[in-house]
Parts: sequence; C-alpha cells; structure tokens
Amino acid sequence: MVLKGNALEVLKTLPSESVDCVITSPPYYMLRDYGEETIFVWDGDQKCEHEWEEEDTIKVRGDYSNANVGNNKKGLDPQEKSLGSFCRKCGAWRGQLGMEPFPELYIKHLADIFDEVYRVLKKEGNVFINIGDTYATGGIKKDFGKLNYVDNLEFYGKAKQELLRRNRGTWIKEKQLLLIPYRLAIELQMRGWIVRDMIVWAKKVYDLNEDYQFGNGMPESVKDRLTKGYEVIIHAVKSQDYYFRKPKTKAISTKETKPSTNGYKGKFINIDPETVSSPRARLLRTNSKYTQAQQINIGTAISGKRVERVLKDSFEGSKTIEYLIGKLKESGLSVKDLSRLTGVPENVLSKYFRQSPTSWALPDKGTWEKLKPYLDLGEYEECVHEEDLRYVPVLGHDSYVCNVIKCNTEPSTLPHYALMPSKLVEILITMGCPEKGVVLDPFGGAGTTAKVAQKLLRKWIIIEANPNYVELAQEELKKEQRGLFNV
Repeated sequence: MVLKGNALEVLKTLPSESVDCVITSPPYYMLRDYGEETIFVWDGDQKCEHEWEEEDTIKVRGDYSNANVGNNKKGLDPQEKSLGSFCRKCGAWRGQLGMEPFPELYIKHLADIFDEVYRVLKKEGNVFINIGDTYATGGIKKDFGKLNYVDNLEFYGKAKQELLRRNRGTWIKEKQLLLIPYRLAIELQMRGWIVRDMIVWAKKVYDLNEDYQFGNGMPESVKDRLTKGYEVIIHAVKSQDYYFRKPKTKAISTKETKPSTNGYKGKFINIDPETVSSPRARLLRTNSKYTQAQQINIGTAISGKRVERVLKDSFEGSKTIEYLIGKLKESGLSVKDLSRLTGVPENVLSKYFRQSPTSWALPDKGTWEKLKPYLDLGEYEECVHEEDLRYVPVLGHDSYVCNVIKCNTEPSTLPHYALMPSKLVEILITMGCPEKGVVLDPFGGAGTTAKVAQKLLRKWIIIEANPNYVELAQEELKKEQRGLFNV
C-alpha cells in the first residue's frame, strides 16, 4: 500500500500495533530540496491564522528528481533554498523536513514522527533508521553564522528568538560535525524507545593491515579530515522482548584465533589444581592454554566466566559436550570436514568438541539442526541438558556477526538519488520482520523497502510526500510484481 502525504499526519491514520518492522531513511539534514509538495506546517496552533515571517535561505544541492538518469548532471550544483519561516503568532514552522534552520528543530520533528511510529509498531517490533550526518561547513557555515550571531533579534518571532538565544555562540561552528544520528538516538531514548544498536553501514573501508581501500564510497575534495565512508542505522525497539533473527554467514576461516592477554587489564585468579574439588576443573592444569602459568583471565566474555562458574560451583562436566564428542568420533568426520559440509565456521564448531572447560560452548538450536544429519543427533530439547545451559555459553554459527555491515551502494537509472541498497534492506527485513509480517517505510522514496519486502513475501506500507516519488514507487512495484509472478 502506497500512501501519499506528510508522514506525521498519515501515520495517525494507521491502527495501533499493526506493524512488525519499520525500515526507513528520512531526509538528511540540510542536504537537498525535495520540492514544494513536501512543504508542511509543523508545531504551533492548528487553529491559528498564521502570520509568516520572511523566509531565510541557504545554498544546498539541488533537487535530483530529474538529474540522476544516465550522465545528466543538471541540478547538482548548489542552489538557494528556503529554510522555511516561523509564524509570528503561534511559533509554528512552515517548511520541508530536513531544511529546519536549527538541528534541534529537525530532531524534534523526526522524533515527533517516530512517536507515531511507536504507536503503530507491535510490542515485539523493530525499527531501523538509516540517517546520515551533516557538517556545518560549505554553504551552511555562513548561514548558521548569520542565524547564530545575529544582532537584531527583534526581527524574528518569539519561537525563533528562543532558538537563536540558545544556540548563539555555542556549539554550531564552522566545520562542526553535527552528530545528527546520535542526537536523534538520544531523543528517541528520552521518548521511551530502547536504542538497541547503532549499526554501521560501511560503504568504503580502509584496511590498515593490507594498506588497501575497498568499497565504492564517494570521494571528497576535503583536505583536513578523512572522507566519509559510512552511515549509521539506529536499531530501536519498544520492549525488551522483541523479534530478532541474526543474519546467516558463510564459513570463511578455518583458523581459530588464539586468545591473548597482552595489554589486558582485567581480573586474574590463581589456580591451585590440588585444592579444586571439581574433577573437570582439575583438568585445567594439563588441558588449558590459560593455565600453564596457573593463571586464568576471568575478564573474557566466554571462557573466563565459564571457568569462574566451574570453580565456584564444582560443576562436574558437560554431558552435552561429551555426547557431541562421541557423535563426532562415530561419524568419522573431522571438524574441518563438518565445517565444509555445514557452512558453520570451524572456529565455532571446534568449541563444541573440546575437552577443556575453558573452551566449551554449546550450539544453539539452529546450528544443532545443521549438525544433526551429519552426526545423527537426537532432538535438541532432549539432548541438551538443562544443567549445561546454566554453566556453558551457547554459541551459534552466526554469533560472530557484528554490527558493521559492508555494503556497496547500488547503481540505478531511477530518477531518485538516495536509494538504500536492496541487499542492506534485505538483511534488515530478515533480521527484524517475521515471515508474513508487515514492513513500514514512512519515507518511502522510490519504494526500495517495499520492493524487497514484496520479494521476501512480507506485507508492506510506504508513505511518501513527493507525488513524483509516489508515482515512481507505484511503477517500480508493479514491475516487481510482474517479475515475481512472471506476468
């Protein structure tokens, strides 16, 4: 379903707790003009007969709506655009989202929209917000200077005067990185959201080890800072109990990284194996790579905490690990063979078949199902002992998937300049939306979120203010449907 209009007002028409997942990329701050059709009145008194001030302007990049096809570069040069205007009577602001004269006002308007998103999102739902940052530089710096250091405040209405007084001569300075994603994340926290993660979408990466850059991030002519190579995706939820499915990864390494305590300032404990009551713990003296010097680092996330529990409670040993070791011997397979057959990284698999408590880990249910046909395993609930789950960490084949996602931007001939890569949208939908769930994009653009959701057999809703983009999204979605059903 494609809905046209201001996201804030359209969201109010949707039923509460009707959406499973929200994936969106709102207009970035002070970046581009999205057309007169996207000018709305924000805040203030709806019944007021507004008296608008004179508009301020700023130079920003032009509207790319007809400029991204082929090699046509028309419209890319900076153009004079409106910063909107305030009502002298009630303090309302009229303008485009993203073109507010102050970052605080932009953050407020976005947070107001996500207040409505909070209402329509199910309790177990997820929100992913892709949002870029902005520098107070270029065309922005002189206009910020004009607004922040203006002498004649009487020229402006009361609402604007207050904002000017608060910002005057403070943090908005030339070349300042405005930290827009983090300011939004903090405001969402203040309004009741749980900010679960700040995912980094890496477009271009510099590998210091290889002295090599890879990816297709845009070059910049700036000489006194590094080129931007990433954007931030805020992952926020309503409750502590929410749907989440980690992405699957391929096995790309067969070498286990050796743990190191060099430079680590964590807590260490001394072990005297003769005074430890647990037979399994006494194996530490001969089997653990940590204990040749009779010291164990208990600050590490997995092995240290496991050893600490073993020593404290005299845990006798893992029956589940013994079961897995026996099944591996019966199969005649090596851990390397098993990794090749299942796609589970060898450094994860090896932890299921270790003798030493410092290396124990139990597979999660998904990994168990991968191992089951090759090792002739029984059912997960019957074979994994409850006592083991209290002492031994559960480590799945996807446990090392981190929150930095390397994904190239995708070329497109569509008359839209800010498309999220479909691969990135796909991984977010898979993580955050159950099968047959509903995906919402309040800033639908050309419909990328909807197209990917449709492909993944999810229902979808997009909201878009620009009628040209509404038309574009509808046409692209029709093409996607014809492709899905071979019409």
